Amino acid sequence: MDIRTFAKMLDVSESTVSRAFSGKSPVRHETKRRIFQKAAELGYRPNGHLANNNLPFAREQIVFIHPLPRTQLGMDFLFAEIYEGISAVFQTVGWQVSPHLLFNDIPLLGDFYYDVFKAANIHGIICGCETDLYPDLKKRLDCWAKPFVLVGSNNPHQANNVRVDIRAGGRMVGEYFRRIGRKRPAVILGDYKRECLDDIEHSLARGKERGFLDGIGMDRKEVIWIRGGYSYADGFASCLKLLQTGAPFDCVFCGNDILATGFLAAAHANGIRVPDDVAVFGFDNIEVSQFTIPALSTVDLQRREIGRAAADGLLDLIRHRDCRVDLTLKPQLILRDSA
Repeated sequence: MDIRTFAKMLDVSESTVSRAFSGKSPVRHETKRRIFQKAAELGYRPNGHLANNNLPFAREQIVFIHPLPRTQLGMDFLFAEIYEGISAVFQTVGWQVSPHLLFNDIPLLGDFYYDVFKAANIHGIICGCETDLYPDLKKRLDCWAKPFVLVGSNNPHQANNVRVDIRAGGRMVGEYFRRIGRKRPAVILGDYKRECLDDIEHSLARGKERGFLDGIGMDRKEVIWIRGGYSYADGFASCLKLLQTGAPFDCVFCGNDILATGFLAAAHANGIRVPDDVAVFGFDNIEVSQFTIPALSTVDLQRREIGRAAADGLLDLIRHRDCRVDLTLKPQLILRDSA
């Protein structure tokens, strides 16, 4: 179908259709929505040059968007496993999954990505919602009338969503420490946003740390809080900060496995015996956690299962537009040698 025929069906001008898809000139929001929805219904495919030159658009596609900061690129172990889960589902129907990394601190490369995501043979989108980009992306997803499923806990608009019960994971760690008789806990806060590390209340509100307090049965004032980060170096430095406080501690809950790996290295360098002197727990169950010395106890966030669940939910939305995706997965406690 050419642009003239498509525009006539909608009773708009060809230039309006062109401007709506290019994003280079303003078009009324409701008109855009109508154009994108009709394009999705009819399989109308704008910007044919994009299909030939930029992405393998010959096949039906699903887009998986994974937002993260550039500083986390070399340490993000979640993307690959979630992607594997998504791909496993869509391979059964012969559709291709196109992965895209979007960086929180870089504009969305002009209109390029948006042109990609609204293409007519993109049948649906799976997107991580733990990002500052989400509000703008959500507006565009609604405008394009594309079925989409969010992955993560930040879902203020109650969109279709698959998530893990992060609070339950923290609670499991706290309960375990209490069960083995550890009574002097420290928590290493893990986040790539410095403002989150500077505000303990923000961390408690997110669930993981709150769950830990529930599990260990203590007030926040009874716990040593150390601002960590999201790197091996942050984990190493956090151990040194903890030692500098002079406060006694016999168990440590690190906000992610990368922090915990750095912490273990610093503990060894300073003569701390793990787990005899201090029990250490991470969070995420990334692959490297089983190869640390000692092997790291952690919480498995079921990333492949998240991917499969999000893909199954998106397929249902594509086939039955009136259905709803709302699923919470339970994490698993992984006990190894560090605790």
